[in-house]
Amino acid sequence: MSNVGTNIRKYRVARGLSQAELAERIGKKRSAVGNYESGTREPDYDTLSALAAALEVSAMDLLGEDSEEEALWELREELRRDRDRRILFSLAKNGTAQEVRQAVALIDALKKTNPDFYDGDDPA
Repeated sequence: MSNVGTNIRKYRVARGLSQAELAERIGKKRSAVGNYESGTREPDYDTLSALAAALEVSAMDLLGEDSEEEALWELREELRRDRDRRILFSLAKNGTAQEVRQAVALIDALKKTNPDFYDGDDPA
């Protein structure tokens, strides 16, 4: 069971919820919650946020004590929310923390040398 899965289960049980009840609260199937808890699947960012809200904890609580994983999650969330860097969000989903930091540095350097490089709007 993954650290995230262990924490989802811990907080779900502490709240007295079944997998089906939690799944209903986040708009997923019961099997999805079971897969998250077993570590078969990892929740995406939106699902992790929904799980945290449904369990009345922070997303960091669900991620647990793995500081590298927390730092990467925070960096990805920052990219998702920053309209000037949003294009990197989809690229960062499967990247390591180092790869994401390098991509951010590259985009920032390109913007400094050419302000019109990327205007923050989604490409058409």
